[in-house]
Amino acid sequence: LETAVKSTGSARAADLLRVLGRTDGLSESLRTALVVWGLASPSVDVRDAAVQAVENWGDVKLTAQLVDHDEPVAWLRSYAAAVVRVVKDIIQLFKCYTL
Repeated sequence: LETAVKSTGSARAADLLRVLGRTDGLSESLRTALVVWGLASPSVDVRDAAVQAVENWGDVKLTAQLVDHDEPVAWLRSYAAAVVRVVKDIIQLFKCYTL
């Protein structure tokens, strides 16, 4: 799956990454690999899809990839920072209600 996404053009890769970002059941290692790959893409569309995937999965561990990423496009940098805040806030809120 990872190879299929990586071997396609940027428009199709972004589409596939968006679909996978809405999919449950992917392993943590696959999700991490897809996000790392997406953020490293020269295509802003693929990087945006990677940020969307992190947001959709809601995995606080993946927010580290967004924090470490040096995004050159201002709107995407702002979006990624917002995703980090929201995912962390949701996790904190969930912990408060499960105690």
